[in-house]
Amino acid sequence: MSKNNSTTRVLHVLSSLEKTSGVASFIINYLRNINRSYIKFDFLVFFEVSDSYNNEIRELGSNIYYIREPKLFSFYNFMADLDTFFKSHKDEWDILHLHEIWCAPVVLSCAKKNGIKVRIMHSHATAYSDKLTSGIRNYLFSKAIPFYATDEFACSIAAGRFLYGRKAVENGKVKIVNNAVDVQRFVFNVQYRLSIRNELMINGHFVVGNVSRFTEQKNHLFLLKIFYEIVRAKPNSVLILVGEGRLKERIEKLASDLGIRDKVYFLGARNDVEKILMAIDILIMPSLYEGLPIVGVESQVSGLPCLFSNNITREVTINENVDFLSLSYKPEIWAQRAFELVGLSKRGDFSIPVEEKGFDIKRQSSILSSCYMEMVKRDLGID
Repeated sequence: MSKNNSTTRVLHVLSSLEKTSGVASFIINYLRNINRSYIKFDFLVFFEVSDSYNNEIRELGSNIYYIREPKLFSFYNFMADLDTFFKSHKDEWDILHLHEIWCAPVVLSCAKKNGIKVRIMHSHATAYSDKLTSGIRNYLFSKAIPFYATDEFACSIAAGRFLYGRKAVENGKVKIVNNAVDVQRFVFNVQYRLSIRNELMINGHFVVGNVSRFTEQKNHLFLLKIFYEIVRAKPNSVLILVGEGRLKERIEKLASDLGIRDKVYFLGARNDVEKILMAIDILIMPSLYEGLPIVGVESQVSGLPCLFSNNITREVTINENVDFLSLSYKPEIWAQRAFELVGLSKRGDFSIPVEEKGFDIKRQSSILSSCYMEMVKRDLGID
């Protein structure tokens, strides 16, 4: 935002724009609701995927740029590509908003070198990776963040403490940007519930659900073991899985090995997640780690019971239909708690407590917009 231009231009940097990515969903939620007359989002991504937000992003007036994905031991080439990219787009953006630890030193230093004065690092998780080697790499790379980032964001207090330290959060140095949602879209609608249950022919069934990518982090293998115990207690149960990912075949095989494949519905990526959440009876997320899962917020708008692993921050708790269990507990304990939660819950309109907790996307978009503009004014020396 120059002194003669009222538009603040932000370049979001992330791995991909895949619809099942929580980070991509976070950004697109804000893009849909932010005042695009004053805030302009563009995107730099490294991996092109088939099921992405690309079309919608372009329809909303944003640009998408690609540079070749970095390969192992080729970060010199990656840095050269980034440098060329920033040089060819000199003075286009006021803010760089980075959502990935694995490339933080390269992206942030390159942006600084090329004159982007506001450089945000955004923490979306509470672990460096679900792989040992990637985790070590990301831990080492995170040490460069204080030298090159001008501002630190996080999706939750837990995610902020993880990446920047407890002291930084307590001192107010870390800006918490909530994984906010379109609240009215997720208010319970019995017609939506019936339409999905009719479509899948699951009326009269006990329906468990999970919405996430098929990766180690989301722990689908343990979820299937929980569901196996649910089926033993309630044979008319079904499991709905929304998402895609590289572990899908492995998860399908385990479902077959457990003898429950015919009860597991792999729906792929969907554009009607709100209807799926209304159709199911409980959301179970035994994740190994999370920042703050967006689907956990979306689910609670309609009063959907949620059973999370205790690796997920309790900041996601909005109503009483939520509980947390240790992954050290046996699957049958998880199954029993799932039945108890459903028995105690009541579906309906829980939008007001969601809004009061700061998860309404319209309000949060306005707050983020103001934050962006204030940061640019700060670095331009404008009062």
